[in-house]
Amino acid sequence: MKKLSKIMFKHLFTKSSLYKYLIGQTLVLIMFVVFVSKSPIATIKSYIVGSGSMSPVLTTKTLIIVRQKSSYQVGDIITFVPDIPTDFSTVTHRIHALGGNVYVTKGDANLKVDRFLVLPEQIIGSLFFENLILGKIYLFLKSNIGLLTFFYLPTTLITYVETKRILKLLDIHI
Repeated sequence: MKKLSKIMFKHLFTKSSLYKYLIGQTLVLIMFVVFVSKSPIATIKSYIVGSGSMSPVLTTKTLIIVRQKSSYQVGDIITFVPDIPTDFSTVTHRIHALGGNVYVTKGDANLKVDRFLVLPEQIIGSLFFENLILGKIYLFLKSNIGLLTFFYLPTTLITYVETKRILKLLDIHI
C-alpha cells in the first residue's frame, strides 16, 4: 500500500500539475480580491460604470476601484450613495464645488450639477484605478456564456482527464 501511495504521489504531483495548481490558486486569489472589495469592511471597493455621465474619462463598462480618503477636493472623482432614488445604487461623479460640509457633484458629460448634495458619510471613496478592458472581461466572466466557457467546461475537462489518469495509474480500465 505504501508503494502504491508513493507511485500515486509521484505521478499526481508533476511539474505540469503544479503549474495548473498555481494558476488555479492565482485565479481564486483574484476572484477573492474582487469579491472581498465589495465587503463593507474593505477600504477599497470595485464597481462597473453603468452610464455615460462621466465620459470621456469613464465610459460604460469600465472597472473602477475606489478607496477611502480622509478628505476630498474639487476635481476628485468620487463614488457615493445618493440620498434620493436614482437608476443606480451608487453614483460616480466629479466634485464640482464644496459648500461647507457638503459636496456638489457633476458628471463630466452632464450640462448641469447633480440635483442632490453629497454629505461626507455618503462617500464611499475616490477614484484610484480604472480600466475598460478589465471591466469588459469582468462582465463577460459574470455572464452565463463566460461562466460556461471559463469555469464549467474547463472544470469538467480537467476532472475527466485527471480521473482517467488516476484510474490508469491504478490499472483500472473504463
